[in-house]
Amino acid sequence: MRIAILIFILFFQSSLFGQGDRRFTSLEEASQQPGEVKWLDLDCEDIPLLPEKADQLINLESLYLTDCKLQQLPDGLGELESLGLLNVQDNKLKTLPTDIANLEQLSVLNLRNNDFEELPEWLSELSNLREIDLSGNEPLDID
Repeated sequence: MRIAILIFILFFQSSLFGQGDRRFTSLEEASQQPGEVKWLDLDCEDIPLLPEKADQLINLESLYLTDCKLQQLPDGLGELESLGLLNVQDNKLKTLPTDIANLEQLSVLNLRNNDFEELPEWLSELSNLREIDLSGNEPLDID
């Protein structure tokens, strides 16, 4: 009985988050099955290649570009129409590219531990945005 419950929990968890075995950690791997990619956690050296592949990642829901000392995000993020989660924590970002305003499905935005001084006004126009993590942005004045 315990085994059946464990199998159910594992199945439910993978189907609930829609990611199952569709986790990718390199663009090379992801570009072999771009329509299958739902979750992508890129190595820092892959990030410059993202703009040329972004239009192929039509089902990408979660993108992690973390701890890469990025001062700006790569072009093409606005083409990721299915993107619901963008995690860019632990970089050196001060601004967000305006094409992120095109991400109508974006519901979670992690900007933790960057260098934001202010946030773009268009963030409030992202109707599905439910969670934004701004902690660790010392220059940011939210008052």
